[in-house]
Amino acid sequence: IPRAVELKARRVGGTTLFEILGMARAMTIKNFSCALIAQNDPEAGHFMKMWKTLYDNMIPEARLPDGRVFTARPPVDEFSDHMIRFPSLDSRLVIGSAGSMKFGRGRGFDMIIGTEVSKWDVGRPAGTAQEVWLMAEGALNPGGFGVLESTAFGAGGYFYEVYQEAKAGSNGWKAVF
Repeated sequence: IPRAVELKARRVGGTTLFEILGMARAMTIKNFSCALIAQNDPEAGHFMKMWKTLYDNMIPEARLPDGRVFTARPPVDEFSDHMIRFPSLDSRLVIGSAGSMKFGRGRGFDMIIGTEVSKWDVGRPAGTAQEVWLMAEGALNPGGFGVLESTAFGAGGYFYEVYQEAKAGSNGWKAVF
């Protein structure tokens, strides 16, 4: 499974880049499923709102000379707080949070984005971040792509350990800074 772990600066668009990649694939590849796991429910709502904004604005509509409107966006049949589904492709974008321990069960994903992973343990039992990621990683389809990304949040915890091991080349992850 291709995996990347990104230590990022705040507000430079790292998560947005992965959201755009997931959406572009879900809008063009049959049966593609992308999940984003946020640190908490309010952040999950923020990222779903971003996906909805991208859908509405990423591919503009064009008025044809005969007056008809053309759009390359596939139609959506579910636009909830937790999922956007493209029925013509049977593809979907799903949002969850590290607080939802059942996230990903019974589903397979082609791409999973874990965002602000260094904060997944905040207010939760130690080890939550690792447990959530291992559960999510188990839902990755063969050949799927998993990415953990976060801003720095101290020298400890699951994200820190995975990033340090990736930098050392000892865990199979690609470290990105």
